[in-house]
Amino acid sequence: MKKVILVLIIFTLRVGEISAKVYDDSDTVQSAPQQQKEDIKKAKPPVKISVSFAYGGTEFIPQKEDFKKLKEASKAKKIFLSGRTSTLKKSWKDEQLAMGRALVARQWLVEKQGVDPLKIFINFVSARDFIADNDTKEGQTKNQRVEILLLFEEENSDGEI
Repeated sequence: MKKVILVLIIFTLRVGEISAKVYDDSDTVQSAPQQQKEDIKKAKPPVKISVSFAYGGTEFIPQKEDFKKLKEASKAKKIFLSGRTSTLKKSWKDEQLAMGRALVARQWLVEKQGVDPLKIFINFVSARDFIADNDTKEGQTKNQRVEILLLFEEENSDGEI
């Protein structure tokens, strides 16, 4: 008969490093072996993508390099979409626009990339969440966006998730 051991790994983030402690069923704390630490570092990192929109637009057109990253979306465990506008002050119209951008990105991921819609989480901010200087046309275009975050599960040594 096989004995099942419950192992819980807790991560502590420190400036510039990740440390891990392993808790087993005997309630003792051990430092994670070096191999486990290396396996933790091998986890596929999150993928961040920002897709810009024309002023007032909701047409989702990823750039070529972003399109390549988005092909991996169906393999993600969770996907977070954040619709944004380039306005300075909240309004109902801009709330609808920010939400519409996130929804059109969701629809594109489901229809074009085969993503399970239950993996997708949406939020939106209609004003003052800028990544570029909003005083220029180029900056405003960058601020009119959907941010996409793809989160992946780590594979074990057998290639299974």
